[in-house]
Amino acid sequence: ACSRPWDITAPPYKITKPVYRLAGPDDICNLGGVFFDFYNRSQKKIVFIETKMQLMDSLTGFPAFANTGLISTGSYCQLQSGDSKNLCISLDDFLSESPVQNLLIENFYVSKIEYADGTMWKDLLGVYADPYNTDSNSLGV
Repeated sequence: ACSRPWDITAPPYKITKPVYRLAGPDDICNLGGVFFDFYNRSQKKIVFIETKMQLMDSLTGFPAFANTGLISTGSYCQLQSGDSKNLCISLDDFLSESPVQNLLIENFYVSKIEYADGTMWKDLLGVYADPYNTDSNSLGV
């Protein structure tokens, strides 16, 4: 029998549907960001998460910000095995140039996770794009 070095059926995380909203007083962003809950399903401590997404203007259907296609952004965080956390991807750099109220998030996925032990998990092609339940904003864990 052939053994697989990975399990393509289950990424090492669960996320809720990402939503765009303006920043609140306790948020890490000043103007607005993409918010989602992240649950660490792995047995390792996470120290860094990278995401990719496209941001569209829901009124025009075109990219929300000039000269952007697939937006890649990372965030350092400390997330133990089995823990969950609400994360924010700050869009301050984009919103300061061109404030857009009607953002549509497309092709959102976690592209890289770095662990405290120096190993990493990658999804370079977006195999797990939109791996959340679109009918719910609950992690269901």
